Formats: sequence, structure tokens, C-alpha cells
Amino acid sequence: MEISTKILIIENNLAGGGAEKVLLTILEELTPPMYDVTLLLIKNKGVYMNSIPKHIKVKYMLDVSEEDIPFPKDRNTLTKYYKKYIGNDFNVEIAFLEGPPTKLLSCSTNQNSLKIAWVHIDLQKAHWTYSYYTSLEDERLSYEKMDKIVFVSPNAKHGFEKLFGMKVKNGVIIKNPINQKKIKQLAEDYTVKYKDFSCVIVGSLCNRKGQSRLLFAMGRLFEMDYTFHLYIVGEGNEESSYKELAHLLNISDYVHFIGFQVNPYPYIKEANVLISSSITEGYPLVVCEALSLGVPVMGTQCTGNIDVLGNGKYGMLVDNSEEGLFRGLKEILDSSLLYDKLKKKALLGADEIKYDERISLIKKLMEEV
Repeated sequence: MEISTKILIIENNLAGGGAEKVLLTILEELTPPMYDVTLLLIKNKGVYMNSIPKHIKVKYMLDVSEEDIPFPKDRNTLTKYYKKYIGNDFNVEIAFLEGPPTKLLSCSTNQNSLKIAWVHIDLQKAHWTYSYYTSLEDERLSYEKMDKIVFVSPNAKHGFEKLFGMKVKNGVIIKNPINQKKIKQLAEDYTVKYKDFSCVIVGSLCNRKGQSRLLFAMGRLFEMDYTFHLYIVGEGNEESSYKELAHLLNISDYVHFIGFQVNPYPYIKEANVLISSSITEGYPLVVCEALSLGVPVMGTQCTGNIDVLGNGKYGMLVDNSEEGLFRGLKEILDSSLLYDKLKKKALLGADEIKYDERISLIKKLMEEV
């Protein structure tokens, strides 16, 4: 009789971010009888709650269905929770995100499990986790309790080492697995018809994603008699302010707010260009997805975009500013020759995304137990 590897994976929630989509992709591959997987959500919320594969056991730490409950930062409280509700049965324990999942795993009472933490972002440039720890030293000690730290890119590892002033000896770089076959199938699920030259951005509508800079750049181009359409797929707390900004810039007839889509791929597939306007990024999944569909990409020069676009080999990198977005869009609209080059770069980038190889590396890591 085959013995399953018992795996615990801790995640914040299943909101509509890239890390959550990657997690769901990995969960689909961790099937019985080889793997017995329990997903522990810090909070039971998110647009992907109904997308969890059926073979995955699901638990949650905080029930926020009625009201939000803050994550308990006290280590004694977390250790007691671990001892009472999680126990010592797992062979592998994974914190799939920085912040609460990593802090909770660092309080594990399981002496025999392989402990792995995932780092999806350059924490030095976007240190969003600081409020969950008493100090930088407290956060560093959490990571020191891990047997392995997985970084989604070399730059994420470099930023981590700079932030904590330490050389990571137990680090491994595994790029996010992108299931190109599935993405291409989903891209055919429904039809999207665009008007004229159309750009798409996919992601949360928030300041970190830099969409307001893109709208200002678009407004400047329209003043110079350029016209194109921008489709914004996603939702977030800046949506109303972005709609107001589009109105003030007199471009609201050309900016289309689509809202969150579980399957955004038909929107990406039919676009002329996918734009990543982010100020900071970890490993931008949507850029990989666009390349998988052969869609040209223009991205700002931030850690994740530089990594995925191979420093410009697979797409167009522009200065991380409104001016950079303005100049990049103008160049694309001015030159059909440049646009054709970007299409060829996208196809080249699609060949570099090796799904099976990345899944194999993840499984191998877990089998080290």
C-alpha cells in the first residue's frame, strides 16, 4: 500500500491575486494517493473559494463571513492555536505567502516536518508584512525557522537578503508554474470583440499597480490625437477614483471597466497589447499568461516585470513612471514594425515557460522529507 505525503499549506485567503492563482495550479497537481493535502486559510474569504480542487481538505483559522477579525500576532497565542488545531501529523508544512502564513508556520509545534516558506515579492521594495511582526528581527527569526525558502525569482531572493541583512543558504528559486495548455483552452471559452487598437490590464485596482499613471499617459496621448481603447479587468478600492480620473481626462468613452473575471483569458487573447503598469511586482502571473497566449507585453521596469520579460528579451520594458508609459505607448502606436517585433518577442517568451519542469521542482522539494 502506497503511503501518502501529508502536506499542510497555509495561505492568507483566496482573493484574486497572482499568488492565489499559482497556489490553485499547484493544488491541482498534488493529487492522491501520493499526496494528502490540507489547505489552511487564515481567513475564509476570496473570489477563488469555489475553485479549490475537490481532493483538497480545507480548514480556516478565522471565520470572517460575518465580520473581519484581525490576525493574532502574539506568538504564544499562535503556538497554542497550532498545538490545539493543527497538531503534528504533517510531513511537510508550507507557508505559501509572506506575512501571517509565515508567522503562523514559525510557531509550529511539529518537530519532524519539513517547513517551507514561499516569497513571491521583493520585500525590500514592498515590505507589506512589517505590521504582522514586532520588529524586523522578529520577522527574520520566523524565516530562520524554515528548512527551505522558495523565491519566485532571483530578484526576490536578492531583495530578501538586502532587507534582512543575511545570506540565504537554504533558498531555492522556483518560478511560478503557468499551465499554458489550460490557459489556451480557457481563452476559447467565450468571445471578446474589441474596437480598434486595444490594450488590456488585468489585476487589482490599487495604487501599487500604478494604473493611475497609465490613465494620465493615455490622457496625454489623446490630447495629441492618438486613440485606442483600454480594458481594465479587475476590481479594487481605487475603482471609483479611476473612473473619475478617466472622466476628468476626457477618455472615459475609451476606458472600459470590466470588473473581476474568474477567466480573464479571452480578454487577454484578443488584446493588441497587455500592459503591466505596476510600481512593484513579485512575479507577475498575468504577464506570463499574456506571453503564453502570444500577446505582446509592455511593462514598467520593476523587479517582477524585468524577471518575466527577460530584461526586455520577451517584451517591452519602459521607465517605471507616467513618462515611461507615455513614451512606450506612443512608440508602439507610431511603429507597426516595433509592434511586429513585440509579437515575435511574446512567442519567444512563451517557449521559456516550462510548466512541467517547474511542477517537477516543487514536487521534488516536498519529497525531500
